[in-house]
Amino acid sequence: MGSVRTASLAVVAISLLSACGTTPAPDFRGRWREVNTIDAEPRAIPLRPLHAFVVLPSDRTLRDVVDRWGRESNRRVAFRAPMNYSVHLQATKVTAASLDAALGQLASAYAAQGIAIALDGDVIVVTSRGVVPVATAPGADG
Repeated sequence: MGSVRTASLAVVAISLLSACGTTPAPDFRGRWREVNTIDAEPRAIPLRPLHAFVVLPSDRTLRDVVDRWGRESNRRVAFRAPMNYSVHLQATKVTAASLDAALGQLASAYAAQGIAIALDGDVIVVTSRGVVPVATAPGADG
């Protein structure tokens, strides 16, 4: 009976010790602030967040990108290139606060394909610079 009592005391002691050894609260990240804090100095808070022109993962092609940017900036799009192109790694690095700068970065990303992208008044124009791409279907011979 003494060994049962000793074992019971050991289980209770271990349970009590493990109850005090909980993990700390996780480090929450993101845009949150503590409640009831006041800034020491006033800071400017934009009423309308700045828009950034970026290539999103949902943009599968060059045309998808310029069409979305056209909608976001209330501009028309004239896609006059003979072919559309998939979004590639260099294009996903495009980020700019102005449409003109973003189009310049996007044009640089597609320069090897002979694509020119520019803003002409209120129209985003995508054209070919004379390079005629060769269309190859996946698995095509020859």
